[in-house]
Amino acid sequence: MFDARKHAHRTFSQIQGAIGAVTAVESQSVFVAAQGGQIEVFKLRYEDGKKLPAPQVCVETGLAVGTVLGV
Repeated sequence: MFDARKHAHRTFSQIQGAIGAVTAVESQSVFVAAQGGQIEVFKLRYEDGKKLPAPQVCVETGLAVGTVLGV
């Protein structure tokens, strides 16, 4: 994960989805649920590939809203 920004939430009810789940895929970034808020990811690299825009990685790997990311 590269080039990311955190978005803190005040209450647990504001957090959407399970921790580690993709909550939104937008034109420039992908949002992932985290404890206490969300992480907005702009660039990702999977396996030994190049750094790519996060939405492009989602298309290539089949990640969709609701998918829980593994470690």
